[in-house]
Amino acid sequence: LRKLLADLPLEVEEAGLLLVLRTLPGSAHAIAAALDRARWPEVAGSIAGDDTVFVALPDRASLRRIKGRLISLTGGA
Repeated sequence: LRKLLADLPLEVEEAGLLLVLRTLPGSAHAIAAALDRARWPEVAGSIAGDDTVFVALPDRASLRRIKGRLISLTGGA
């Protein structure tokens, strides 16, 4: 997941208890699969389209934690 996110642009937005991840067309499935393989306990599940991944979280604290972790993996602040 770290290597993949370091190489792809990623926008992370909150929508309720979902994180909406936007990336390059054709890249969403790879990100969702890598996220699933990471088995982060806070992640309830994910679903990917072509350039967008929805990540479901059980509560706001988990959402904030995962959002920060994803942003840090992209090299963002």
